[in-house]
Amino acid sequence: MAGTKPDNNVKNVGERMYAAISGVKQVKRSKLLFWIRSAYRRGDNGNNSPDLGMPKRDYKMMIDSDGSHIQLYNDEKDMGKSQNLKDTEPDKTAELMNELEDCCQSSS
Repeated sequence: MAGTKPDNNVKNVGERMYAAISGVKQVKRSKLLFWIRSAYRRGDNGNNSPDLGMPKRDYKMMIDSDGSHIQLYNDEKDMGKSQNLKDTEPDKTAELMNELEDCCQSSS
């Protein structure tokens, strides 16, 4: 899209989404999306933002890279992220933790 050539020495774990971004056709992701926050970014208003995040369907899992500050939200029911569900939905928390771990390991 930017007119540059990819570096063949870099392992790409993402998906090509040009067709979706450019409006050529609808494309559904076949892999999970996740992000890793830069160590230099403190977050909004100086608050600590989670290091890792992964949305999946209606849920979003966020966590610090050392495994602390686990957050699980249902974005469909709670867009403002006011209710952390990590303790009330332990099965969903464990499921997304495992998937996030797998994503992080496959990208390293």
